Amino acid sequence: MKKMIALIALTGLFTGCTITEDEVDVAIENVPPEILDAVRAELPDLVIESAEIETEDGEQIYEIEGTIDGEGVEVDIAMDGDILEIEREG
Repeated sequence: MKKMIALIALTGLFTGCTITEDEVDVAIENVPPEILDAVRAELPDLVIESAEIETEDGEQIYEIEGTIDGEGVEVDIAMDGDILEIEREG
């Protein structure tokens, strides 16, 4: 487990990521294009502000955060590009 955490930490150093306990902040330019394309296809007006990889129910997913007309939006998306959940903050 310690080796895995060290590997993730080193990966973060080399890919512009910031690591927290359950989440890894990912620079938007490091998010795979197919993930961003899927989000933009579903929410073309979304202004993407941040991205992270998190583990949910044992699966790694991307969480993309942004705004539409000033309203906060979070999109959970599977590694294969399937949209899992769209959450709007009112």
